[in-house]
Amino acid sequence: MKILGISGSPREGNTESMLNVILNSAKEFGAETKLVSLKDLKMGLCKGDQSCSDTKKCIISDDMDVLVGEIKDADVLLIGSPCYFNNVTANLKVFFDRSNPQYESQAWKGKKVAVVMVGAMEQSAKKGIEVLEDFCVIHGMEVIESYVAEGEKIGEVESNSEVMTELKAIGERLANG
Repeated sequence: MKILGISGSPREGNTESMLNVILNSAKEFGAETKLVSLKDLKMGLCKGDQSCSDTKKCIISDDMDVLVGEIKDADVLLIGSPCYFNNVTANLKVFFDRSNPQYESQAWKGKKVAVVMVGAMEQSAKKGIEVLEDFCVIHGMEVIESYVAEGEKIGEVESNSEVMTELKAIGERLANG
């Protein structure tokens, strides 16, 4: 079982902590895991010219090409973002926009995915996670886990033992398919 985590956070904070807890738990149950942080990748903005609709390939060549290959090889995706104004981060939005060739080719159809979000206000984060879920549904992916945590300050999620227990359980479920 290969699980690829994708962090949309622009910093190392609660989102990456959540993803790492899930991935480390999955690893304990035999899964092969990797975390990719979009903040570390060079990805240009979508040009919006729709040329990928015909070619099923993006005209921009950058780190998105590598990420698409890693997604293809993964059995399960784990996507996380902090909540910014009831939504995902700009980093994740660029990833969403640049995924249009995979939408056109239905390359990710049927892929299993878990989504997590952390936000200062749970109500806002619940709206934000709907954006993550909608992205997956549009691509024809199967959302098998969806989790929202409340937290604002770095380390706040890690200090919540109930959240840590729930995240570890998600990792176990992902590893066991």
